[in-house]
Order: sequence, then C-alpha cells, then structure tokens
Amino acid sequence: LCSYGGVGDEGGALTAAALRSGGTLVKVLGHAPMVDELRRPLSAPWAWWEPLLRRADIVVANVGHHYRALDGRYARYGAMVRAALARFDARMPPHAHLVFRTSNIGHLGCERAAAPLPSRAAAWSALGGWEWSAPPFQPEYFGQARAGVADVYDWRAPPSHESLWATLAASAAGGGLRGRIALLNVSHLDLRADGHVADAMGLHADASKAAKPPDCLHYCLPGPADAWAHAIYNLLLNNPRYRRRRSRTERPTSGSCSPPRQCNGSGL
Repeated sequence: LCSYGGVGDEGGALTAAALRSGGTLVKVLGHAPMVDELRRPLSAPWAWWEPLLRRADIVVANVGHHYRALDGRYARYGAMVRAALARFDARMPPHAHLVFRTSNIGHLGCERAAAPLPSRAAAWSALGGWEWSAPPFQPEYFGQARAGVADVYDWRAPPSHESLWATLAASAAGGGLRGRIALLNVSHLDLRADGHVADAMGLHADASKAAKPPDCLHYCLPGPADAWAHAIYNLLLNNPRYRRRRSRTERPTSGSCSPPRQCNGSGL
C-alpha cells in the first residue's frame, strides 16, 4: 500500500472479509468522528457502526492519534475511556471479548531509516524522553505541528495514556466487561523507524496530501504493522480465555495450545 494507487487507501469506513473456516472479519474506520461517538452518553442516538457490535464475538479497538484533534491536552481522555467502556459493555453480547490495541509512536526522519532502532528508549529519546507534556494550545487539526519541542505531533501522547483502558476496565468502570477485556501491547513496534510510508506520501493521488511532509507515523503494507496481526493471533491462540470448547469428536487444530505451553496472552 505504498505504491501510487495504494498510499492512503485504508479501505473506507467499512470493510468486511469472509473467512474460509466460517465467520467474518469486519473493520470500521472513523478517526476523530468515531472517537467523538465513543465518548457520547449511552442515551445519545446510536452511531451507524454500533449495531455491528451486537454480532461480534471479539472486538479489537484502538483510539490512536486522531484523538489529538478533539482533546490535544488529553485532559478528558479518562472520561472518554469510561464512556467507551460503558458503550461496549451495553452493545456487545455477554459472551463477547474486547481487546484494546495500543498505539505506536512515529519517528521523525523516517525517510532516512533503513533498519530498526536498537531499543524503545532510543525511539522515545528522539522525541524528548519517556515523559510527555501537554501542549499549551488545542491543535486546530490532527497534523498541526508544535513549535519548540522534538515531539512536534505529540506522538507519545496516546501510549502515555492508554494504560487507563486496563486500569479503568479492572475497576467498577469496567462493568460487565471485567474479565472480558485485554490490553494488546504492541509497543515493540516503537523500534521500527523503518518501513513507514515516508516519502511515498508524495505519490498520493490527492494533491493536498501529496504536498504534506513525509508520513513517519503510518506504515507500509506489508510491513511492520503486520506485527499487530501476529500479536492478536498469539493472544487468541495461546490465552485459554479465548479457547473455544471442542466437542469429543472434533479434532484439535495443529496450532492449538494443548497441553498448555507458552500460553502467555495478557488479559484483565
């Protein structure tokens, strides 16, 4: 997706794929408007995508960097998480599980990177270190740069706050989701300064996007972001919570984790 016809093509707001073994994968993409819908009270009208939750067995969610356009200081992030947990709890079936995937940071100068960084610390150090400080203003749009700081796009802000999903889900705010939610930590991608869209953004069919600086947040596909799929696959395969009960006549699959060995998915 870093060729001329693929840059920035995220498949639209709704994408569905039927699996050969049965079931359907559904992707819903909403950026800032969807985050705004997540934080609305339950009494508000349903968003167009919410009925899809009624049919879900597993929901994988991520808020990501577009939250910056709504609350650049992240002062209301906790309130958004509480509202989102209540919404998922009310809309998802009682057997369904929620997995929240963490967000990767970006890497300034990624167009010059040809290999992974030696550590996460090196990636965060390039942006100012482990501690993120809120901007003195609300950005007018998602990609508005800050002056006087290395982390000009506040790339450290989402992962600095995402532990709230685990903390609040384990508290009374988790409601019926307690025991049915996991935090999928993909912070190992912070090492991947290579593989970003970078200068390929200049090939975008939209002239306004082609004129923007190199994209050092999003990754090309195939590329480092494939690790997200590997991580969720490992979680679903190796955590006993997600293991489907088999009948006595059903054969186990070759990738099953029985007897348990390295069954190490994290959950709450």
